[in-house]
Amino acid sequence: MTARERFGLLLTTVSLVLWAGGLAVLGALVAPRVFLHSGLARADAAAVMAPVFLGFDRWVQLLMAILIAGEFLRLGAGARPRALINLNVALLVVLLAAGAASTLGTNPQIDQLRRAGAHRGEGPTGARLEQMHGMSERLGRAQAMLALLALGLAWIPSRPVRAPRDAGN
Repeated sequence: MTARERFGLLLTTVSLVLWAGGLAVLGALVAPRVFLHSGLARADAAAVMAPVFLGFDRWVQLLMAILIAGEFLRLGAGARPRALINLNVALLVVLLAAGAASTLGTNPQIDQLRRAGAHRGEGPTGARLEQMHGMSERLGRAQAMLALLALGLAWIPSRPVRAPRDAGN
């Protein structure tokens, strides 16, 4: 593996670990604490968490760019089987699409509804907020799983390059 490929693998690894880890920390630790155990009213908890989620979305956009750079540097890496490359590309396209849908679509819409005074389960805007929130949760879980799968694929070793056989032996 060349220095370029190692650096690409480093970028890919860091971006995927931070992306999946950030989703896990926010979804499994931070949000439940703020919404369920802080003593804040749901609307107040949402006001606290909205900038956190939107800030994380900006990080995800940066991590997507780092991931693309890392994968670009890994292009032509060693002797990775074509099927592995194709699977990796397909997985990353779906991961990046889910990240874009979340950071550019679903989550900004949730924030707009919240700012407009929507409350989950209350009236048509509340129903829309509930629907968008469910979509955001599904996209987040999908991103975390896809990022972990992509991380595993990134670390599958290339086939070793075999030394040519000595014709004299």
